[in-house]
Formats: sequence, structure tokens, C-alpha cells
Amino acid sequence: MTSKTILAAGAALASFALPTVEAAAQESIEEVASAFGVRPDVLDISIAPSGEKIAYISPNPDGSELVYVVDLATGEGAGSPITRYAQAGADLTRCEWPTDERLVCRAYVVSPTDNNVLISFTRIFSMKADGTDFRPLTAPISSRSTSFNYHGGSIVALDVEGEENKILLSRDWVEEITTGSRIASDDEGLGVELIDIETGRRTRAEAPDPNAISYIADENGNIRLKIARAQNSAGTEGGSQRIFYYREPGSNRWQEMSRSDRFAGFVDGFEPYSIDSASNVAYGYMVRDGYEGVYSLALDGSGTVQPVHVEEGVDVDRIVRIGRQRRVVGTSYATDKRYVNYTDEELGTLAGQLSQALPGNPSINFVDATADERKLIIKTSSDVDPGMFYLLDRDTMALTEIMPAHSSLSGRTLAEMRSVTYPAADGTQIPAYLTLPVGSDGTNLPAIVLPHGGPSSRDVWGFDWLV
Repeated sequence: MTSKTILAAGAALASFALPTVEAAAQESIEEVASAFGVRPDVLDISIAPSGEKIAYISPNPDGSELVYVVDLATGEGAGSPITRYAQAGADLTRCEWPTDERLVCRAYVVSPTDNNVLISFTRIFSMKADGTDFRPLTAPISSRSTSFNYHGGSIVALDVEGEENKILLSRDWVEEITTGSRIASDDEGLGVELIDIETGRRTRAEAPDPNAISYIADENGNIRLKIARAQNSAGTEGGSQRIFYYREPGSNRWQEMSRSDRFAGFVDGFEPYSIDSASNVAYGYMVRDGYEGVYSLALDGSGTVQPVHVEEGVDVDRIVRIGRQRRVVGTSYATDKRYVNYTDEELGTLAGQLSQALPGNPSINFVDATADERKLIIKTSSDVDPGMFYLLDRDTMALTEIMPAHSSLSGRTLAEMRSVTYPAADGTQIPAYLTLPVGSDGTNLPAIVLPHGGPSSRDVWGFDWLV
């Protein structure tokens, strides 16, 4: 493997340096707090289908976000953002590549109403890779709409077979007042539209369903799964119960797959998360013997359930996916650290080789991939490493530095995070993570306890700016 830096110091972001003790020792408490408290240099990063460009979102000191597009062969674009997103109360959270020429981005907005009540909503838009030709993709609201559209849409598929320059985007239809109008719509609920990202032209791909929560497409852009709220006998929403529907290949008819009741983090029933059309199965979660695991469910009508990954005494709580088609490549669970079990053996071997080859044996996270998955964006990190983004060419095995996740922490020795247990008053052993100041043996130090939320939440080992 070889390594070089794509974004040199003095370009968009500073180059990464190994931490040393001296840098932090020469700074005031305020300066150290500022370095740790600043937002990460990279809020989001993605790679174009061909692998020729990357796009990343970086924070601006004024609170806005900057979008950069970098040519990976020349480095062009590293020092000049293509756009600045500065809407009041808004955060730009994600930019993806439907094609090599355009980006589709998502903004999360918090805004006061006329009565000074804060509301939150999302909006989706498209633009060229040079920042021009801005096009809103979230459906406009009619003056006859009976309520506000809080859900600006979610990308259901970046690639739709046979449909060039088009994506599938969910849409929340809002019922309109029909009195005195022949053109008002009484459509209501969540559906899906096929949208041309260059022209903005939209056609209905899935009729709105008032009970629908989300839709899941396969790797070819076929909508195969629907998640909906259950209804009680009175015809209103039935609490936390969800109904999951599926379609057989080539069919438009929804069939019930399973039901689940998720309360306080516990799952009762099969909850689908992804679909593989080649195997004609859905991957999802089930609880058996008190612990959550990952299972597959056949979509051939048999309903056959097979375990994919189950760990004794531990919740397997994540399905690992990769690339624009969100291909399932593994599962993940956390004990003292988070572990990944790769179902894709080649990626599992690759992750192990990278961790062994890089300093400190960091954790490996596959962030994004080209259309053919031959080029990967990788993030490495550990408890004492805030993170570095790399580009890996799987054909040449060239590993190239892109940029650090937290350049403000360069030159600092970070404290290790250790997994420990301590007894409660009744003798129950409580698992925790302990972080001591660098160079301290922990004697006669004040303690700060940071309890996590619950009951289903937990902390995980790794870099934490707060500790």
C-alpha cells in the first residue's frame, strides 16, 4: 500500500500530523476547549459513481456549511467551496451523487412559527457539481394544503434501472381544501416519486398511504418493502405497532410480511431493514431469547426466517451496508468495543489488513463506494485517534490520505478510554468506560460521571470529544 495526501496543508483542510504532548501544554484551557469543541472538519463525505470526484461538507466559522467538490486526479477544488449553505436555523447534513455531474443534498431546518413555536423539517435539493443550477426536489406546498410539509423526502434509490438521471424520492402528500375547487387534491400520506434531477420533472412511482412510514427499494430501484403504522379498531394509529409489507419480484401487490411492536428499544417480530433481490430476501432484526439478532426472511411467500448473525448475551444491533446501492456486507455488535462481522469475506479480509497496516491498529469504517465498489472511502479512528479519511483503490491497493476528521486536534496526545466495571451499592457490576488524564495514575482525582440515555442506549469505545 502507498500513501499520499490529496488535500495538502494550506488547501481546504490542514494535513494530519501525529499527536504530541507539547502542543496542548502550551495552550490555555480556553484554547484547548475550543479545539475540542469545534465541529469536525468533515460533516459528510461521498464519492462519485466513477470515482473521479469526492464531495464533502465542512463547517464554516460563521455557523454555515461549505460544500467542496475535489477532483481526485488533480486535487482541483480543494481550496474553493462550490457553495455556502447559510439558511438561518438550517444544517446541511448530506450530499450524495446520483450521477457524476450532480449532487443531491439534504438540509435539516429548525424555524420559529408566527407564534414563536420552533418546528423542524427537512428539504432536499439538487445542484451541479460546480454548485450551479440549484433545483429544489422537495415537492412544493399548495396554498390549499391543510398542514405544513415537515418531511422533505428521503432518497429511496439513487439508481433506477432503465431511468437515466432519475432517483426515487419519498414524498409526504398533504391533503388540500377541496371546497370551491375542482383541482384540489385529497391525496394524503407518504408515497414515492420518480424525479429527474436535471429537469425537476416528477412522476408518481408509489401512491401515498396515510399509514406509511417509509419505503425500501432493492439494488435495481424496485420498491419492495413498505413500513406502516398499525391501526386500532377505531381506525386510528395503534400505538407502537408496525406492519411490514413486501412485494414479490415483478408484482405491484403489497403482502403483509410481519408485525413488530418496538417499545423502549425492544423488538417483537421481524423488522426489515434492507433487501437483496438476487437472493430475494429481506434482512432485518428479531429478538430471540431476550437478545436482538440479524435474520433474513424469504420473500418467496414461504416466510422462511434464517439467522444471519446472533451473539450469545449481546444485541447484534447494526446491519452494515456499503455504497450507493446500500448492499449488505455485514453486521455489528458492541461489548467492550464495537465489532463487525463481515458477510462479505473480501471486505472483512480487507478491513483486517488495513487495521494491521495502519498505526495504532484503528477501527475501519467503509464510508462510501463507487458504482463498481472498486474505490472506497474509508474512515479510520480509535479512542486516541479522532479519525482520518482515506481513498482505497482496490485494483492497485493504493491507500491515499484525503483529510483528517478533526484537524484542530493535531499535535495533541489524547487520553485512552478503558473498559472497566465497578460495583453498585448492592454489588451489581456496572460496565463503564474510564478516561484518565494523560500521564495520571488516577490517584486522588475528582470524577465526572456522564450517564448515557436509556434504557436501550449505551456508550461505545472510541474517540469522544467531550471526554
